[in-house]
Amino acid sequence: MRPLQNLIMKKKKTILIVDDEYDIRSLLTEILTNEGYFILSAENATQANEHLKKNRPSVVLLDVWMPGQDGISLLKKWQKTKPYDTKVIMMSGHATIENAMEATKYGAVDFVEKPISLPLLLKTIKKYLKPKEIEKKAYKNKRKIEELFKLKYKEAIAKFDKLYLKNRIKKQKNISKLSMEIGLDRTSIYRKIKD
Repeated sequence: MRPLQNLIMKKKKTILIVDDEYDIRSLLTEILTNEGYFILSAENATQANEHLKKNRPSVVLLDVWMPGQDGISLLKKWQKTKPYDTKVIMMSGHATIENAMEATKYGAVDFVEKPISLPLLLKTIKKYLKPKEIEKKAYKNKRKIEELFKLKYKEAIAKFDKLYLKNRIKKQKNISKLSMEIGLDRTSIYRKIKD
């Protein structure tokens, strides 16, 4: 992969579109690029496997019916070999409920019908990208709490007060009201939050 492409991928969420129909790949690439995603596309299972080996897409949009290896059998293979958490959303214009159930059984998180409703597709993609951000924030908060337990009692209290007050100020945006709510004068609040 080229260095510039690698840099762009780190900054944007990457979506891999796997569909044998050029028009669908092209349309989805244009729309999702305009939405701020970095797009990779593959017209068959071989290309999809190459992209999955070289890149780490956050989401894969996978067509069910493709010549050669179909989307369901590709998904089965990925379930056994995929070493990280990529959300797979299946796409099909001819799929049955059985196809959707089978895809879910092998790791697909959702199923969208063709012709694709773009607002629904965008909502679906966003739904599966948010958990990673929430997990990262939770991990960061957990580390902060663990750090507090390593401190002496007075240091831990001071650090907690600082975090608590900064958070309340950020939400309240009015130190005078906050001062009245928590029973601390503004000077004490400023002393506790100063770096």
